[in-house]
Amino acid sequence: MERKFITVTKTVTEQVAANRVRITLTAYGEAKKYAAAVESASEAASAATQAFSGMDGVSLKSRGINVTTLRDDKKTVGYRAAHAFAAEFDFSPELFGKATEALSALNVEWRVSFTFKDNGEGKALLKRAVEEAKTDAQNIAAAAGVKFGALIKAEYAATEGARPMMLRAAAYSDNAVEPEEITLSETVVCSWEIA
Repeated sequence: MERKFITVTKTVTEQVAANRVRITLTAYGEAKKYAAAVESASEAASAATQAFSGMDGVSLKSRGINVTTLRDDKKTVGYRAAHAFAAEFDFSPELFGKATEALSALNVEWRVSFTFKDNGEGKALLKRAVEEAKTDAQNIAAAAGVKFGALIKAEYAATEGARPMMLRAAAYSDNAVEPEEITLSETVVCSWEIA
Protein backbone atom coordinates (compact mmCIF):
# COMPACT_ATOMS: atom_id res chain seq x y z
CA MET A 1 0.00 0.00 0.00
CA GLU A 2 1.29 3.42 -0.99
CA ARG A 3 2.03 5.82 1.85
CA LYS A 4 0.07 9.11 1.61
CA PHE A 5 1.42 12.31 3.01
CA ILE A 6 1.19 16.10 3.03
CA THR A 7 4.34 18.17 2.53
CA VAL A 8 4.55 21.81 3.61
CA THR A 9 7.39 24.25 3.03
CA LYS A 10 7.38 27.07 5.56
CA THR A 11 9.54 30.17 5.86
CA VAL A 12 9.47 32.39 8.93
CA THR A 13 11.40 35.58 9.45
CA GLU A 14 12.09 37.85 12.36
CA GLN A 15 13.71 41.26 12.69
CA VAL A 16 16.37 41.42 15.39
CA ALA A 17 18.71 44.14 16.52
CA ALA A 18 22.31 43.70 15.40
CA ASN A 19 24.34 42.88 18.49
CA ARG A 20 27.85 42.41 17.11
CA VAL A 21 30.33 44.72 15.34
CA ARG A 22 33.05 43.62 12.94
CA ILE A 23 35.57 46.20 11.82
CA THR A 24 37.75 44.98 8.96
CA LEU A 25 41.00 46.89 8.67
CA THR A 26 43.77 47.00 6.10
CA ALA A 27 47.12 48.65 6.78
CA TYR A 28 49.31 49.41 3.76
CA GLY A 29 53.01 49.93 3.29
CA GLU A 30 54.98 50.72 0.13
CA ALA A 31 58.73 50.61 -0.35
CA LYS A 32 61.36 49.78 -2.92
CA LYS A 33 62.41 46.71 -0.95
CA TYR A 34 60.07 43.81 -0.18
CA ALA A 35 60.99 43.60 3.52
CA ALA A 36 60.58 47.35 4.00
CA ALA A 37 57.07 47.27 2.49
CA VAL A 38 56.07 44.43 4.81
CA GLU A 39 57.60 46.25 7.79
CA SER A 40 55.77 49.46 6.91
CA ALA A 41 52.41 47.65 6.69
CA SER A 42 53.15 45.84 9.96
CA GLU A 43 53.92 49.12 11.73
CA ALA A 44 50.63 50.63 10.54
CA ALA A 45 48.79 47.46 11.63
CA SER A 46 50.50 47.58 15.01
CA ALA A 47 49.39 51.18 15.52
CA ALA A 48 45.81 50.16 14.67
CA THR A 49 45.85 47.21 17.07
CA GLN A 50 47.22 49.49 19.79
CA ALA A 51 44.16 51.70 19.26
CA PHE A 52 42.07 48.82 20.62
CA SER A 53 44.18 48.27 23.74
CA GLY A 54 42.22 48.87 26.88
CA MET A 55 38.90 48.18 25.15
CA ASP A 56 37.36 45.22 26.96
CA GLY A 57 35.77 42.49 24.85
CA VAL A 58 37.51 43.34 21.58
CA SER A 59 38.86 40.33 19.70
CA LEU A 60 41.58 41.02 17.11
CA LYS A 61 42.44 38.49 14.41
CA SER A 62 44.87 38.71 11.53
CA ARG A 63 43.50 37.87 8.09
CA GLY A 64 46.93 37.78 6.45
CA ILE A 65 49.48 39.85 4.58
CA ASN A 66 49.44 40.28 0.83
CA VAL A 67 52.36 41.75 -1.10
CA THR A 68 52.09 42.96 -4.69
CA THR A 69 54.84 44.06 -7.02
CA LEU A 70 54.75 47.64 -8.27
CA ARG A 71 55.88 47.86 -11.90
CA ASP A 72 56.75 50.56 -14.37
CA ASP A 73 57.16 49.33 -17.96
CA LYS A 74 57.57 45.74 -16.77
CA LYS A 75 60.35 46.79 -14.39
CA THR A 76 59.89 46.23 -10.65
CA VAL A 77 59.97 49.61 -8.91
CA GLY A 78 58.82 48.52 -5.47
CA TYR A 79 56.36 46.57 -3.37
CA ARG A 80 53.03 47.25 -1.72
CA ALA A 81 52.12 45.23 1.34
CA ALA A 82 48.61 45.02 2.75
CA HIS A 83 48.09 43.61 6.26
CA ALA A 84 44.43 42.75 6.78
CA PHE A 85 42.89 42.06 10.17
CA ALA A 86 39.58 42.37 11.96
CA ALA A 87 38.29 43.56 15.31
CA GLU A 88 35.06 42.09 16.68
CA PHE A 89 33.06 43.02 19.75
CA ASP A 90 29.55 43.08 21.14
CA PHE A 91 27.76 46.26 20.09
CA SER A 92 27.42 49.13 22.51
CA PRO A 93 27.22 52.76 21.36
CA GLU A 94 30.01 53.72 23.76
CA LEU A 95 32.49 51.06 22.62
CA PHE A 96 31.60 51.57 18.97
CA GLY A 97 32.15 55.32 19.27
CA LYS A 98 35.45 54.81 21.11
CA ALA A 99 36.69 52.35 18.43
CA THR A 100 35.75 54.48 15.42
CA GLU A 101 37.17 57.62 17.03
CA ALA A 102 40.50 55.86 17.65
CA LEU A 103 40.60 54.52 14.08
CA SER A 104 39.79 57.87 12.46
CA ALA A 105 43.20 59.16 13.57
CA LEU A 106 45.10 56.29 11.91
CA ASN A 107 46.34 55.71 8.39
CA VAL A 108 44.39 52.48 7.73
CA GLU A 109 41.35 51.60 5.66
CA TRP A 110 38.46 50.23 7.68
CA ARG A 111 34.94 49.00 7.12
CA VAL A 112 32.24 48.43 9.70
CA SER A 113 29.59 45.74 9.46
CA PHE A 114 26.94 44.92 12.00
CA THR A 115 26.09 41.28 12.46
CA PHE A 116 24.10 39.07 14.76
CA LYS A 117 25.44 36.69 17.37
CA ASP A 118 22.81 34.00 17.88
CA ASN A 119 21.90 33.62 21.53
CA GLY A 120 19.19 31.01 20.91
CA GLU A 121 16.99 33.09 18.62
CA GLY A 122 17.82 30.87 15.62
CA LYS A 123 16.68 27.74 17.45
CA ALA A 124 13.43 29.45 18.49
CA LEU A 125 12.86 30.57 14.90
CA LEU A 126 13.39 27.01 13.63
CA LYS A 127 10.89 25.69 16.18
CA ARG A 128 8.36 28.32 15.08
CA ALA A 129 8.82 27.34 11.41
CA VAL A 130 8.07 23.68 12.18
CA GLU A 131 5.05 24.60 14.35
CA GLU A 132 3.62 26.85 11.63
CA ALA A 133 4.23 24.16 8.98
CA LYS A 134 2.31 21.68 11.16
CA THR A 135 -0.62 24.10 11.56
CA ASP A 136 -0.74 24.61 7.79
CA ALA A 137 -0.63 20.84 7.18
CA GLN A 138 -3.44 20.25 9.73
CA ASN A 139 -5.57 22.90 8.00
CA ILE A 140 -4.97 21.28 4.60
CA ALA A 141 -5.83 17.81 5.98
CA ALA A 142 -9.04 19.13 7.57
CA ALA A 143 -10.04 20.92 4.36
CA ALA A 144 -9.38 17.73 2.37
CA GLY A 145 -11.33 15.59 4.84
CA VAL A 146 -8.40 13.30 5.66
CA LYS A 147 -6.95 12.19 8.98
CA PHE A 148 -3.75 13.99 10.00
CA GLY A 149 -0.97 11.63 11.07
CA ALA A 150 2.61 11.51 12.36
CA LEU A 151 5.53 13.55 11.16
CA ILE A 152 7.55 11.42 8.73
CA LYS A 153 10.17 13.89 7.49
CA ALA A 154 11.54 17.30 8.46
CA GLU A 155 14.48 19.12 6.88
CA TYR A 156 15.88 22.50 6.02
CA ALA A 157 14.77 23.76 2.64
CA ALA A 158 17.45 23.92 -0.02
CA THR A 159 18.68 27.51 0.31
CA GLU A 160 22.06 29.13 0.20
CA GLY A 161 23.72 30.41 3.33
CA ALA A 162 24.28 29.37 6.91
CA ARG A 163 21.59 28.66 9.49
CA PRO A 164 19.98 30.92 10.47
CA MET A 165 20.36 33.11 7.43
CA MET A 166 21.53 36.52 8.53
CA LEU A 167 21.33 39.53 6.29
CA ARG A 168 24.00 41.99 7.32
CA ALA A 169 23.72 45.72 7.69
CA ALA A 170 26.79 47.86 7.06
CA ALA A 171 27.68 51.44 7.93
CA TYR A 172 30.64 53.80 8.02
CA SER A 173 30.78 56.37 10.76
CA ASP A 174 33.05 58.29 13.05
CA ASN A 175 30.17 58.72 15.50
CA ALA A 176 28.31 56.18 17.57
CA VAL A 177 25.26 54.93 15.65
CA GLU A 178 22.45 52.52 16.21
CA PRO A 179 22.77 49.62 13.72
CA GLU A 180 19.93 48.59 11.46
CA GLU A 181 17.91 45.51 12.30
CA ILE A 182 18.88 42.22 10.73
CA THR A 183 16.44 39.75 9.22
CA LEU A 184 16.74 36.17 10.46
CA SER A 185 15.08 33.58 8.27
CA GLU A 186 14.44 29.83 8.56
CA THR A 187 12.82 27.62 5.92
CA VAL A 188 11.76 24.03 6.62
CA VAL A 189 10.12 21.26 4.60
CA CYS A 190 7.98 18.88 6.67
CA SER A 191 5.84 15.89 5.68
CA TRP A 192 3.07 14.24 7.69
CA GLU A 193 1.16 11.04 7.06
CA ILE A 194 -2.49 11.29 6.10
CA ALA A 195 -5.19 8.63 5.99
